[in-house]
Amino acid sequence: MDSVFLEVILVSKDLTATGPDRGEIADALEEALVSDGIGDVTGGGAGMGQANIDIEVRNNDFDDALALIKQVLSQVGVPNSTTIVRHKPVRMVYRVY
Repeated sequence: MDSVFLEVILVSKDLTATGPDRGEIADALEEALVSDGIGDVTGGGAGMGQANIDIEVRNNDFDDALALIKQVLSQVGVPNSTTIVRHKPVRMVYRVY
């Protein structure tokens, strides 16, 4: 599979006690991406004031995958500071809202 790797970046200070945590967000993304057959959550972590979720999507499905990722992130209520980063072939930063 010709893949594109994305990173969802969540600013830790913007995550609230009443909002979704990184694990819940990753689970929602995994369910949607796998259900549509266009990607997979491959990992994640936290540190240095942020949490991240690593995603691999098929290159041919990039536009659909990006739209789906934004939709899921919006539905689970991530903070406005959340971004989606594509590192290659050039670094691109996408806003959720």
